Amino acid sequence: MEHHSHSNVDNYHCYSGMENFELVMDYTKEERKDAETTGIQREFLYFHETFVWRYKREFNGKQSFMWVGPRPRVLIMDPELMKTVMTKHGNFVKNFKVTNNIVQTLVTGLLHDEGKVWSKNRGILNPVFHLEKLKQMIPAFQTVCDEIMSEWDELVSKDESHLMDVFPYLESLTSRVVSRTLFATDYAKDKKLYQVLKEMAFMARQTTRMVDLPGAKYLPTETNRRATQIMSELRKTLNALIKERAKKIKAGQTVEDNFLHTLLGSELAQAHGISNMEDMFGQVKLFYFAGYESTANMLVWTLIMLSIHHDWQERARQEAFQVFGDRKPDYEGISQLKVIPMIFNEVLRLYPPVVELSRLVEEDTKLGEYTIPADTLLMLPLVILHRDPEYWGEDSK
Repeated sequence: MEHHSHSNVDNYHCYSGMENFELVMDYTKEERKDAETTGIQREFLYFHETFVWRYKREFNGKQSFMWVGPRPRVLIMDPELMKTVMTKHGNFVKNFKVTNNIVQTLVTGLLHDEGKVWSKNRGILNPVFHLEKLKQMIPAFQTVCDEIMSEWDELVSKDESHLMDVFPYLESLTSRVVSRTLFATDYAKDKKLYQVLKEMAFMARQTTRMVDLPGAKYLPTETNRRATQIMSELRKTLNALIKERAKKIKAGQTVEDNFLHTLLGSELAQAHGISNMEDMFGQVKLFYFAGYESTANMLVWTLIMLSIHHDWQERARQEAFQVFGDRKPDYEGISQLKVIPMIFNEVLRLYPPVVELSRLVEEDTKLGEYTIPADTLLMLPLVILHRDPEYWGEDSK
């Protein structure tokens, strides 16, 4: 996006097309040289940072806007304004109604809920994640970790060293944890479920890079056909799981107290019944998907950063030996850890699971000193704010 200033008027020109994209990327080459010497950066970050930081440096601004199709997007960089946007739910609503149909299909449940519906469903599910419940999950976490480490030991035992891609194993680790702790299901049977959810997430990311045309979801494209097929598979599998577990509860059979059990015994289940379970399906699908992907991403970034910063790797190792010794991790020991939580928090700052949040303004709304017109998207670039030297110091990146 090119900026021209004439007196008090700021004009913007949005580049489009591959030629202009190459022009923009040529411009970013110099700024990319200034990035971390580690080279651990995302292409999105280079591309996005270029415009945001250039605007801040040269024009001393924290708010800017651009047009994407027929809808303006306002970039909010002020933390106080961001806090207002995220807390005033009546004025700033989730933007799923104006996103493409693939994203709408994938993002359901609590992530999609608004207002009173969100508050009620959040209240229903909160007990699943209370401290006492989480303590009970630790043995399952340990068992899954032992399984993954055994697989790694087998690989290394064949050779003195072994080069491998750890990310699929971390995806498997978090998927197994979700299956066992939230749904009490067999990961081997759920494996296909995670694969199609991963495919759906990939398609959603691809489609967000394009301007969504009106009526695009009705076009017989390969992506739309595959998305419909995946949703049919998911609905069949998850509805069968829900009905089977509900049947056991109704028959008085003992079932494990977990996320699915809580959901089936909630007001949500009582209100909709087992014959009309779109909301139930949405909540279950969300936790199957979001429960494993975000944690797997955080773990792999943690390993990358520890491989770069050997001093912190050694500090984390020494803390683990000091707290646990030869015994397996337990809640009492985990609660004593100081260095390892610091590392996780720093990784989440640098590589958050969600790089950007957005909210839709449905009617003219006042935000700080600005009046935001109706049908405007507010973009909150978390990954940029998390690296802003103004708040995190000169070594923020």
